[in-house]
Order: sequence, then structure tokens, then C-alpha cells
Amino acid sequence: MSETTIAKAEPTLSGQTIPDVHIHITGTLTTFEISDPDWQEKWQGQLDDQAQRLHKALCDSLPGGIYDRLLGYMLVRKASHFGIRHGG
Repeated sequence: MSETTIAKAEPTLSGQTIPDVHIHITGTLTTFEISDPDWQEKWQGQLDDQAQRLHKALCDSLPGGIYDRLLGYMLVRKASHFGIRHGG
């Protein structure tokens, strides 16, 4: 099992605490039968749910500079997907 420790944000308000966050990435996504007419919506809902939960955990706990750089690294990784013309 791979494990990484990342610094959490410091409180910005007096008395505020930033809880430790433990993210466990394990298991696999649920698969849906293609014969189910709602399989695509269920699949998309599952992806949205997990992405939103991960985003909230990171947004609530990471220092802003780490959060911003993470977004940059994620966009660089997907840059080839944006190699299309913008506009008409």
C-alpha cells in the first residue's frame, strides 16, 4: 500500500481548527448492467459523487498554495485534451 503525508492548512480564524483528513483510495467503482436503461446516469452519478467528496476533503484541508498547484498539475496532465480550436 502506498502512503503519502501532506501538510494541512493552518487556521485563518482564532479558535478554528483544521481536522486531519485520511483519504483511502481502495476498491473499485460499481459496475452497472448495460441492460439497465439508467446505467449511464448511475455511472455519472457515481463519478460525480466521488469527485465531489474528494474535492471537498482537499478543499477543506489543504493549504491554498498546494491546492492551486495540484489543480495546475492536473490541468497539465490533461493539456492534450484541450488542443482544439477555441471559438468559431
